[in-house]
Amino acid sequence: MRTSFFVVLLTLALFIYENTCPAVTITFSTSATDANAGNVLSTVPGSTGNQLYIWVDATGNENGIEGLGLDITADNCNVVATSHVIENPVFQDIPGLDRWNLAISNGTLNDSGVLVNDSLGAALPGLGGLAFYQGIQNGAGPVLHSVLTFDVIGGGTTELGFERGIGNIASNGAVPPLNFGSAFVGSLAPTPCPAPGSIAGLLSLVATGTVFIRGRRR
Repeated sequence: MRTSFFVVLLTLALFIYENTCPAVTITFSTSATDANAGNVLSTVPGSTGNQLYIWVDATGNENGIEGLGLDITADNCNVVATSHVIENPVFQDIPGLDRWNLAISNGTLNDSGVLVNDSLGAALPGLGGLAFYQGIQNGAGPVLHSVLTFDVIGGGTTELGFERGIGNIASNGAVPPLNFGSAFVGSLAPTPCPAPGSIAGLLSLVATGTVFIRGRRR
């Protein structure tokens, strides 16, 4: 009976935490300098080197993020990832005081049905007394986390999204409320230009039609 009471209490505590703690927001942007530049990228089949930027905003989350395990998904096979690079800036060029000072992995590309599988940034907060720098802290606004580069091999629209990776997403040892954004890659086949002979033929038909119409009016 006592065990059941503690289980109920723990469940209630988790529910309260998840519904009162501000969400961590993870979004795509078409810009490396502006998190709000937009999440729609227009391209054509066969295009290479396309890029989207992943931004993380922990504003309002009192503990920040010390672990960010992230998968990047796509709802069809029109997009193929060619690289995923996690930004890992160093504080004032001091060795060991980089953002992800514990572990970093860019993940495996095009694996297990996702574009990026099991990418991970992990921090050991407070190293050298600089807890404000390790991981992604609150109050900093959107922070550039990584850049995804990909090729487009098919036409249509592809929706990209996020899932928690195997490394999980941690804020003070617990998974915070998460708000995942999405991006849309529109890939339309270009309309071919008519050959010069075709243009001449069209102009000839137009001219003939004009003469015919004038003849009937007379």
